[in-house]
Amino acid sequence: LVVVLGLLEGATLFQTALIDRRLLGDTADALLRALVKLRPDLGLVVLTDTPEDSWRNPRLDIAYLPYSATPDAVLAAMVRSRELVVARTDETG
Repeated sequence: LVVVLGLLEGATLFQTALIDRRLLGDTADALLRALVKLRPDLGLVVLTDTPEDSWRNPRLDIAYLPYSATPDAVLAAMVRSRELVVARTDETG
């Protein structure tokens, strides 16, 4: 995971990341905060058992989806995550 964070830090090619929350383990919230801080321009979509996780930290501006999400729902969430990035970067200047 540290390798992925390192790759994403310098890579401006990626505009959106689709992440399986299970891969983040117990430190998921901290890692997502770190990723937002590291790449505020990166849209994030997190697949999870509990898509209602978004209530935990709505300030992170992350799109959450259930693992059962359809490909269309994933694509829509990716677009939404880019909209959230615009709002995030407008707030931070």
